[in-house]
Amino acid sequence: MEPTIMAGQSLALNKFDTDYQHGDVVIFKYKTGTLVKRVAALPGETIEVKEGSIFINDQKLTTPSILKVHFQSGSLQSSTTLTLGASEYFMIGDNTVQSFDSRNFGPIKFDAILGKIRILNGDKSD
Repeated sequence: MEPTIMAGQSLALNKFDTDYQHGDVVIFKYKTGTLVKRVAALPGETIEVKEGSIFINDQKLTTPSILKVHFQSGSLQSSTTLTLGASEYFMIGDNTVQSFDSRNFGPIKFDAILGKIRILNGDKSD
């Protein structure tokens, strides 16, 4: 999640606020470990990849930390459209060139999300 979260920063996990919104930084279970990513799309929303950008419900994703998107090999490729299910979230890492995220492994179920991350030190905030 660099540059948002850097090595050595202290983080807090909020397990109780489960009202996940666009831009929230969350931690979730993935296979045998956990990943920290940013919520890019919510249940029921449609994600479209076209012309090197991500569109959520036909609106270009312009979150400052997710401005430049680099598409890697994986489940969501250029010129792809995906509508999320009732309990699915689309996650993207802030370091989009090197991030392993929903562009590679697809949506994340609500039950896999462990909570929201809050940065406790440094000049970044959630």
